[in-house]
Amino acid sequence: MSAPKSPPSPSQMNSFFQETKEKLESRDPQTVAILVALIVGLVTLALILFISKRRKFGRGILLCGVCDSGKTTLFSQLIQGKPIETYTSLQENTGILSLAGMKPVNLVDIPGHERLRDNILAKYVGSARGIVYVVDSSVVSKQIRDITEFLFNILSNPVVYSARPSVLIACNKQDLGLVKGASVIQTLLEKEINALRVSHSNTLQGTDGEGPDHVFLGVPGKQFAFSDLACKVTFAEVNTQSNEATEPVTEWIRSVA
Repeated sequence: MSAPKSPPSPSQMNSFFQETKEKLESRDPQTVAILVALIVGLVTLALILFISKRRKFGRGILLCGVCDSGKTTLFSQLIQGKPIETYTSLQENTGILSLAGMKPVNLVDIPGHERLRDNILAKYVGSARGIVYVVDSSVVSKQIRDITEFLFNILSNPVVYSARPSVLIACNKQDLGLVKGASVIQTLLEKEINALRVSHSNTLQGTDGEGPDHVFLGVPGKQFAFSDLACKVTFAEVNTQSNEATEPVTEWIRSVA
């Protein structure tokens, strides 16, 4: 068996680089071709790595929320430019939203009924570019558990957690008196999500609080905050009965589409 070859010495390396430099200066065709091929290969490899690491987004904007939050009225405002009389949906509403200066997006209104929403959400969440979660600001304190439970299920969904689509919490019905503002609603949701994390972790003891259908939200050992999530979460105050008062949602869609 022959002995393994020793690595080139510094003098041999210097000689190689000097010879290569001279060939390039003399524009030796073979050396130039090899160098160009090497550069093209490195650039191609870099592009492949960049594209493979990019988050893959579809063209879907999902409107989510519990029953009577106003998301179907928001859907109507965005698609038709006016509110319509709504009722509890048993299936999703879909439409194409075209705004000036941007590519059309697929708008999907997910039913808010707890027996329907999770299964229908699963059909569309993989193509979600953004998620609008509509909250009824007038009853958020009374319904905080149900409102937060659905939001928690969305944010901790493994597909959502991996793709990291942008999320807008639309605090609706701001035209009514004595409603909660966006900052107060954010505090209420963060407090309730923190409680849900604890209950889920207790249920799934020995699994770091994670299960096959959801992942841990935020930073372990720290009170939950939306700012700790990998996806960007924004809050806005809206009134879905007014086309003008839904402008924050329209502008947010422009920013993520």
